[in-house]
Amino acid sequence: MTDSSKVEIKEVYLNGQGNTFLKRFPMCFFVGTVALAAVSCIAFTAGFSSETIFAGFKLFIGDLSQYIGIYGPVLGVLLFSVFFIIHYFGWISFGDFDIRAKRYIVVFVVLLTFSLVLRPHNSSHEQSIFNTFLNPPAIANEYKTVWYWVYVAVRYFGIAATLCALISIILYVLRYKNSDTEANGKRCASLCRASKDIFSGCCLRLSFIKNALSRFSVLSIVKLFSLIVICWVPWMIFLWPANIAADTVAQLMWVKSGKVWDPSSHEMLPGYAMSDHHPWLDTVIYGFFDSFGTNLLGSEAWGLWILAVLQTVGVAAAFAIIINYFTGVLKLDWKFGVLFLLFICFTPIFARTAMVVVKDATALPFFLLFMLLIVEYVRRLRQDLPVKIWLVIALIVLFVICAEMRKISLEIFAATFLVLALFLKRRVRSIAVAVIPVILLSVISSVAFPALHIASGGRQETVGVFFQQTMYTAVNHEESLSSNDRAIINAVNTCSTSDLVDIFALQDAKREINSDDALKDRCFNRDASSKDVVNFMALWIKLGVRHPLSYLHAVPWLKDPFTMGAFYDEGWYVRGGWEDMGTDKVILPQYHSDFTSAEKSKPQEYGSVIYAFLAHMPGVSFFMSEATYVVWIPVISLMICLWKKKYQNLVFYTPWVLTIMTLLLLLAHQTRYTWTLAFGAIMIIAIPFIELNGGKNLAEASTVKE
Repeated sequence: MTDSSKVEIKEVYLNGQGNTFLKRFPMCFFVGTVALAAVSCIAFTAGFSSETIFAGFKLFIGDLSQYIGIYGPVLGVLLFSVFFIIHYFGWISFGDFDIRAKRYIVVFVVLLTFSLVLRPHNSSHEQSIFNTFLNPPAIANEYKTVWYWVYVAVRYFGIAATLCALISIILYVLRYKNSDTEANGKRCASLCRASKDIFSGCCLRLSFIKNALSRFSVLSIVKLFSLIVICWVPWMIFLWPANIAADTVAQLMWVKSGKVWDPSSHEMLPGYAMSDHHPWLDTVIYGFFDSFGTNLLGSEAWGLWILAVLQTVGVAAAFAIIINYFTGVLKLDWKFGVLFLLFICFTPIFARTAMVVVKDATALPFFLLFMLLIVEYVRRLRQDLPVKIWLVIALIVLFVICAEMRKISLEIFAATFLVLALFLKRRVRSIAVAVIPVILLSVISSVAFPALHIASGGRQETVGVFFQQTMYTAVNHEESLSSNDRAIINAVNTCSTSDLVDIFALQDAKREINSDDALKDRCFNRDASSKDVVNFMALWIKLGVRHPLSYLHAVPWLKDPFTMGAFYDEGWYVRGGWEDMGTDKVILPQYHSDFTSAEKSKPQEYGSVIYAFLAHMPGVSFFMSEATYVVWIPVISLMICLWKKKYQNLVFYTPWVLTIMTLLLLLAHQTRYTWTLAFGAIMIIAIPFIELNGGKNLAEASTVKE
């Protein structure tokens, strides 16, 4: 933009007429266009299964979400894009007409839309699946509640707005179809200029945030943090008092009751205070906040809710630091920072999942900061800047914390720094960051386990997928096993062939293997020696070469994170799991749960239907889907990086590639196992745009103190 445009936004001209609305309110136009596209998506896809759904808000929204999401996340985002383009250029074109033409268009659209929205009488009130969307049936008067009229109003407004925009585009084209080529070119240029001026105007309106993004400082971080937290407050309320699944329920039960069991074998562990089957540090944290709420606040619910809020606030702070770092230190364009901020603030998965009390969420703030420090570490190595001792210490400390809170972090982080040692300078420091935390973790375990009476977890979790594939292959290809192969298998397996056939559902063509839990929990020999396990892994390699397809059939859930289907949602309930151990009587007993269902709190009842509606809504659903963050964003980022020939930036993908590789070791499919990829999306997206070459000026511009 020119200097004069900073004082007053340029006036948009279409065929010589100044459009003062675009001049004065470019942000309103853009946000309004997004809103109209969303309403149009709902209007053209919304149906309902029964007239009874209009009896209440929760029934209405819950049923509606199933219809608007029928096209799936990818087609949904394409549908949203089409409507956005129609509204964007349609309303620019509409502004070009005189008042008389505008009136004709509006009257024409009003009449047409009534014929699409109002339904003929239908005495049976039945509907066919084929007329669900554009021709929903009439309903009985008793169900014409406020929600029915909301439904009708949204459909009417969405269809009318779309028709108005579409007709405006058509008339704009027809109006000038007989003009000479030069005139057409000018008018086409005027539309492009209008779009450019809208974008410039939006940037100018957002310039108040530019200062916060362009300089890396505590004040800038506080500003960004405050914006994120304000946007996330509704989800903090919706998740009251807690969202606790089976793993955390077990950890809380151990602390509260002293009743400790092995979650894998279900055997009691007398004399122990907890099991390292789930990270012991998380167990201590959860127990502290539960006790804090119960004993000091007089409410267990408040203690657990404060824990969830602190997790969420920690994630918000980490995001604020990351965004400010990329724009203030790496000098990405501040518009990237705005996009990242909007993405974090308004994509529901971040605030919703951060409020879940589970180890994967508790570790997220530390994980995000560690991944950011990896970027800073690589930047310093690439630009020949000194790697100060504070950075090494911070990496080691965060490495240890993350590994104690989420076990798979140990392998990912250690492997990352070994790769960095292989490809970058100062190999000794990289190796030190990979090795020292492993030694510290061993020392901490040797002290903490006896002091806190922690029972060690079993090996079955580590070798679960290998065990599943080998045993499945052994049952289906028993004739190919030698006597030595059988001896190796018998050393680690305690189940009979008939047990394995039942576990693998080989006699029921309608069943499919759902997870590795049944096999590892029932059949892995916990008394197997290290030598037995080593021999077993050698056999796993041998059988894998012989029967690769059998290995794929044994673990069908491993493809789930890579396919567009699941969206991020851990289930809406207060507490669920381990009712056979009496957890429903000890942890938040005012909320019922059993083996089939778990009760929601009042806020959760409303939060669940709103979240489900957004998860199915075209345009939004794509950014709430697991495969978007596991496949789409990493692949798109990598392709951009290669296209821009930023080969030196490929090293930044190392921890993310290793994270994706660990998904091939999952014992079951749960979306929380890929939270790290979703929460790290903005860092993955930014990789192709990091400038490291010619880096002296960049290094001098950096505000990170040496």
